[in-house]
Amino acid sequence: MAASWQDAFSAWRVNVGGTVNVLEAVRRERPQARVLYPSTSEVYGNTRRFPTPEDEPVAPISPYALTKAAAELACALPGLDVVVARAFNHEGPGRDDRFAVGSWTRQIARLEAEGGGTLLVGDLSAERDLTDVRDVCRAYRLLLDPAVPAGTYNVASGRSVSMRQVVEMLVALAHVP
Repeated sequence: MAASWQDAFSAWRVNVGGTVNVLEAVRRERPQARVLYPSTSEVYGNTRRFPTPEDEPVAPISPYALTKAAAELACALPGLDVVVARAFNHEGPGRDDRFAVGSWTRQIARLEAEGGGTLLVGDLSAERDLTDVRDVCRAYRLLLDPAVPAGTYNVASGRSVSMRQVVEMLVALAHVP
């Protein structure tokens, strides 16, 4: 996401060009196959409705979100069975430390090895709809069921949590001060 500000062209090439290539291959080789397009809640931009419904207008505010919204449009090509999954924030094992929770968990692991210390965080006032990545994967699998109508689905918990609460929970689980 943040990298798209430094290299928007690559984001367009991968997210839009790559999606169109996959859709074209499916159309040519297995047109009856269901396609799951993993989009993002970022396409909504700064929505004021929470929980955010699928009919909320898209208003992307980053190059990454723009590319995902454009790729969603490509998914509307006629003759394909496509489900768009707009996942909200998801966290779990192996989370990249470029993201807040991944950074915090790696810092805590390092601090545990060092006997304690200071956890570096930024603004903790933001609230996020967080879901375990394994639950997001289960939702994707369920969306592949042909009984589910093609369309766009949000994948979210429907609950908001402050980043301060996340830090407090992680610190409480730490084995050192």
